[in-house]
Formats: sequence, structure tokens, C-alpha cells
Amino acid sequence: MRSVSLRRGRVQKGNRFYVRPPPVGRTTCILRVKRGGGGHRKEVPRARAGRASASQWKATTAIRSNKKLQAACQPVPRSKQKSRKNYWLPGSQPLQQNQKNTNTPLPNETAINMSSDWSSKQHPDVIALFDVDGTLTPARKVISPEMKQVLAALRKKIVIGFVGGSDLVKQKEQIGEDAVDLFDFSFSENGLTAFRLGKPLPSASFIGYLGEERYARLANFVLKYIANLELPKKRGTFIEFRNGMINVSPIGRNCSHPERDEFEAYDKVHQVRAKFIEALKKEFPDYDLIYSIGGQISFDVMPRGWDKTYCLRHLQNENFKTIHFFGDKTFKGGNDFEIFTHPSVTGHTVTEPADTARILKELFGI
Repeated sequence: MRSVSLRRGRVQKGNRFYVRPPPVGRTTCILRVKRGGGGHRKEVPRARAGRASASQWKATTAIRSNKKLQAACQPVPRSKQKSRKNYWLPGSQPLQQNQKNTNTPLPNETAINMSSDWSSKQHPDVIALFDVDGTLTPARKVISPEMKQVLAALRKKIVIGFVGGSDLVKQKEQIGEDAVDLFDFSFSENGLTAFRLGKPLPSASFIGYLGEERYARLANFVLKYIANLELPKKRGTFIEFRNGMINVSPIGRNCSHPERDEFEAYDKVHQVRAKFIEALKKEFPDYDLIYSIGGQISFDVMPRGWDKTYCLRHLQNENFKTIHFFGDKTFKGGNDFEIFTHPSVTGHTVTEPADTARILKELFGI
């Protein structure tokens, strides 16, 4: 019979694990291992999330972090659970692919309460995320009234959100000043700045990750490289510093719309941005950065893992069964590629806003 150690005593196959919330005034939860009429106990620190969720979080983490312990446990059917105060934890439950090396808790009271925000939807367990440029709007242009109508109808059926590399100011220029109110989730800078039902979520900082000295070296290299580029036209704002990344534009973000079109055509032939990215990869191999081409004139530079998949972190406790994503730069190297190919996401490639509307009507009957 297989057995594993748990500090005090031994745990044999078939033993049950459960956690009791701490009594009033205590700061620890109690992890109990039942064996016949007796048992062992181990106290674990109480989390801030609350009694029930703290119990689940700590005990689940303890079990999932030990593969031998997982193998030694057996799931307990819900019908045999005695009360809400005993949280039976099936240690043999396999981890999902997107839960590898994470501390994602089992569904708890907090997650259930969050999900109740979507109870008015026809399909509260489905969410659709949209890229902005080329998906909801033409590149750097304003969303059409027709697209707003489609999104309003869609929002009655499922949860919706937008995710883009631009900051919120630029996204509002395209979607409208009420952008945050038109969507259930709003993800600027790939989700490093985020809103849920109009309320801000935790954010992260690019400069905090990289540090001033290393960022200065990166910025100096970018500016020197652009200075040596031979292009038909150059304007201004070659580096745009954002909260979670920098955006680099060889022609400069101050160019006009006709100049954008002109540079995009030039870049398709001469691969200016692709060659620029290769030079950065060669110069800064120790920075652990990723580079993605987006829009017509620029590319984003950010820490690895801070691409558009970053926004999925904000959805972990929402219990969505299906996550749709719509984007136009879904090719390898495009800024939609990582989220488009994520195992938890159903990706849709579009060519323009009209294409997005057509697919939505086909999928959801709006």
C-alpha cells in the first residue's frame, strides 16, 4: 500500500483531507488528515481572502504541490460532504494545462459571487475579447455606430471585453470616452491597466520590472538605431513610454494617416520592423523581453509573459467555460498571436471590423 510523509505520521491511500476554518480570534487554518478513528493535523497560515477561501487555497496548494500526496488521495463525492464548514479536497484531481506551476484556487465563494455579476446574460459563462485596431475599428480610427450596436446586442448575451497594447487614452480616442462603460472588461496595455465593470484592477509597471539603468540602455540603443535608418520619411515620437511596455515606431507616431499607409507598404517590402526586432534581440538577450508587431507603424517591447495573454490573469476566478478572442494580427510575430494560440482561448482571425461583425452574427445570432 502506497504511503507518503506529512511531517507528523504517515498518510496512506484512501485517507481523507479536509480543512476547518479557524475559530474567532485565531490566525491559522487547520489541515486535518483523517485515518480511521484518529488523524493528524497541521496548522497553515490564514490568507486574507476570508475563512472559507483561505482554507481551500492553503490546503489545495499543499496537496497540489506534492505529486506523491496527490497520488495517495482519493476524491470525496459531494454527497458525502457533511457541511459547508468541512471542505473536502480531492488530492487526486489532475491539474489543468493552464494551472501548471500556479496557485490558482479551486472554485470558492469569492469566485461564485464574482460570477453572479453575469447572471443577467443569456450565456454568463462565455466571454468574447476583442483587439481594437483592425478588429473593432480601422487602424487608429473611430469605431462605427454599427459596430457599437452589434456590441450592445452581444453584451446582452455574453460577457465582452477589449484588449489592446495602447494605453487607455488612445483606446478612448477610438472607442469613445465611455469605452470602459461599454464593455464588461477593459484591458489597456495588454491588461496591465485593467477595469472590471468600470472599477480598476491591480496593475503592473514596465519600469519597475526593468529598472532605470537598464531601461536607459535600451532607449539609447533604440534611438541610435533609428537615427541610422534610411527611410523615405521620419516624423516624431519614436519611443512611446507606457505603463507596461514601450512602443517603438521607426517613422514616428506623429505621422499622418496617409504617411502611416505609406510606411506600412514600405515595411512590407523592406521588413524595417522585423530587422529592428532582430537587432534588439541580439543586443539584449539577457533582458528576457518579447517583441510584437502591431498596427501599421510600430512594435511593442515588453517583459516575457506581458503580451495579451496577461489579461487572462484577470479572468482566472470568473469561471468562464469559453473565452473567444477576435484579432487581425494573429500571425506569428503579430501582437495577437500569443493569445490567439493560447490553449484556453478560442481564436478568430478577422480582416476588418465588418468581418468581426459578420462572425459575431453567425456565432451568437445577433
